[in-house]
Amino acid sequence: MSRPKAVIFDLGGVLITSPLKAIEEYEDEYGITRGYLNYAMFEPSRKFLTSRVSAQPNAWAELETGKLQTDETFYARWRDDLSSSKAWSEFHRSKGLQEKGSPPQVDAEILLKRMIIPKEGGRLIPETFIALKKLKENGVTTCGLTNNFVSSH
Repeated sequence: MSRPKAVIFDLGGVLITSPLKAIEEYEDEYGITRGYLNYAMFEPSRKFLTSRVSAQPNAWAELETGKLQTDETFYARWRDDLSSSKAWSEFHRSKGLQEKGSPPQVDAEILLKRMIIPKEGGRLIPETFIALKKLKENGVTTCGLTNNFVSSH
């Protein structure tokens, strides 16, 4: 096998700590069933793509594709997505869990800030950093990619 000339890697969860940890911490802090926020962020957009082509994609999908920026419109729509009674019910049903209470009232702006700057501070993952350093020392080009969005600031 020939040596690679380049390596492309994701940043979050590969080079730096994952924003998913911040989501779990938020769920734990506010007593939200673990895994719900990720479900509410991603699952509805999959359903839109397969069953209702004309439906409006969720706010997170539009942020990641550059159709929204981090402003009041995004935060209001994302809060609605994360606090949706339908998503709350579907999540519990899909996991075989008994639905407890009403959906959480999520502070979307605080959640996003925690995802970007987690309590761990977006800490480097030492093993990946060392591996990337060795790749560079051996003449391999490296490239980090991540989802990005437009900040309203």
